[in-house]
Amino acid sequence: MSQTIHILIGVELPSWWKDVAIRRYRRFASPTVELIGTSLDPTQQEASNNGDLLSPLVENALDAERRGAQAHILDCFGDPCMEEIGDRVSAPVIGVGQSGMIATSVLHGSFAVLTSELRTGSEIEANASRYGLRDSLVACDAIEIPAAEIPSDPELAYQRLVTKARRLVREDVSAIILGCTELAMMATRLQCQLQSEGASTRIVNPIAVAERWAEMAIVARCVD
Repeated sequence: MSQTIHILIGVELPSWWKDVAIRRYRRFASPTVELIGTSLDPTQQEASNNGDLLSPLVENALDAERRGAQAHILDCFGDPCMEEIGDRVSAPVIGVGQSGMIATSVLHGSFAVLTSELRTGSEIEANASRYGLRDSLVACDAIEIPAAEIPSDPELAYQRLVTKARRLVREDVSAIILGCTELAMMATRLQCQLQSEGASTRIVNPIAVAERWAEMAIVARCVD
């Protein structure tokens, strides 16, 4: 059965960056899955800057459903407006943060989150509480590089990620989620480095989790 999954990006991106964001999910998608994606246009970004992110996201999600989307992945670990979008569209809305944290909690119990900026930590903690996972989230730290700046110097971001991850390993954290979609694809490299240093801590790429979660959500809604 073919599936169409929509990557719902909540900021205005140049076309090359949008394509990169969508390809991240392609790496983990089943062969029969078609991925489509939208980011905000300039008018929508202005509305978001003025405090209305929900309307542009709903507009883009509904347009994607008219093009055949059967599920939406909200491409931000903070899951902005996730429930509100879900109330206004037909297809399931999968949050990268929600799916990543729930799956990690089930598989590993307690976990930490490493994100881009510490100011998002309170949002991540609030979301963990909303998902019933506050007791599972034992730490939330950041590399203190804005997500928009990570593509310009990914090696600096990675080195800061290694430094922060090593501290969490010493605190005996069983799993670390990379809580920023700009950091998520560094998961395999970070996992290999920590393993070479003798650490057993698991590194979770929430993009991979969200993609497979969306596929399962589509299957769960199908009726023969």
